[in-house]
Amino acid sequence: MENARRRVLDGTDNYRKRVLHKLARELQLPKLTFQVIRRTIATLAQKKGTIKDVQGVMRHSHAATTTDV
Repeated sequence: MENARRRVLDGTDNYRKRVLHKLARELQLPKLTFQVIRRTIATLAQKKGTIKDVQGVMRHSHAATTTDV
């Protein structure tokens, strides 16, 4: 994908730099990545639903994958 200035955009890297790194600084977190966010969502979801619910959200094919992480 190209922007208005005809530079190629790397959506993941751009989002990480624009949003995640800025958010991590504001929250005074050492590192904020998609994997950290994914694990946080899984941890919070376990408190609100069943393992099968979390398995669906995380898109794991086996419940054991969800519980072993």
